[in-house]
Amino acid sequence: MPPHGVVMYRVATGTTSATTFSLRGTGSGRCVDAVGGVSVDGTAAGTRVIWWACGSGTNQRWTFQPTAPSGAFQSGKCLDVREAGTGNNSELILWTCSAANNQRWTRS
Repeated sequence: MPPHGVVMYRVATGTTSATTFSLRGTGSGRCVDAVGGVSVDGTAAGTRVIWWACGSGTNQRWTFQPTAPSGAFQSGKCLDVREAGTGNNSELILWTCSAANNQRWTRS
């Protein structure tokens, strides 16, 4: 992860349909992971999202839906900044999808 909590991802889709992918940090080589995976309640609202060694689990598969407000985990929950934090080191979690700004993500 680059310093100061800045993370950049490049997702090339060229389509307006949903695209499923892993988010891999170019600096760390690790993937964005919903703690616990699908077999250990890794789909519940409030599940922490962390860096972890890349694998083939669905807890590391994300869907970017251009017509939805967020990139969503396979469980139907959205990637969310806990308590709408805006500072460095704000915690990422899975949460029920809404139109809130703390669930809005862009590709760069």
